[in-house]
Amino acid sequence: MRATVFKASELNAYADRFQWVAVDISNPKNEDFLQRLPIESLPMVVVLDPERETLLARSIGAMPVTQLVEFLAQAERAFHQGLRETEGRIARAPALASAGAHVKAVEAYQQVLSQLTPDDPLRAGLVVSLIKSLVTTNRKGECMRLAARELPQLSRMSDRAQVLYTGVAVRWTSPGEGDRTRHPGADGGAAPQMVRPPRGERGACEECRGKGRARFPPDDRGHDSR
Repeated sequence: MRATVFKASELNAYADRFQWVAVDISNPKNEDFLQRLPIESLPMVVVLDPERETLLARSIGAMPVTQLVEFLAQAERAFHQGLRETEGRIARAPALASAGAHVKAVEAYQQVLSQLTPDDPLRAGLVVSLIKSLVTTNRKGECMRLAARELPQLSRMSDRAQVLYTGVAVRWTSPGEGDRTRHPGADGGAAPQMVRPPRGERGACEECRGKGRARFPPDDRGHDSR
């Protein structure tokens, strides 16, 4: 994004309205900042209140220029509207997750989401964070239901992809204690087997049918698989 998106002329109007900072997460000098604002994935773009350093907007993943312009415009509106109370709750949820208090973090994320509109630029990132906290508390079933509920109401394709990717990743991890999602054979029984019908029922030659031999369909090389 630095080499392409951030150099686009469409951002010229915002050049003097924001203070642009790139944070090197590998630099120990930035450890204090990263503790206050954990980076969940890269790239990640955040807009902070310059006075209180509280979170105004966050987007996880690469964005095209048009989406970044929309993101900045919404963040600017949020700043001027003075959404102080919401900002405090948003900052509290990831702080709880970083401290390992995921049960409380889940409650905090759910509270914030209940007050955000579907098109809020923060929503998808908060949903992803909520899913991760739910996984940590072995509530994967809720993760799938949350993703299914949120996907239809997210307006931006990138937001939907972000939530869908996280939900699918959770679905295929090993089931945790208390998780109702079961894999085939997880209870000790045999996993379901695919059974092909005898070739005789699919028009096998008279010679094969007469011998009562079960023949399988030809493989990709044109030979029978035995």
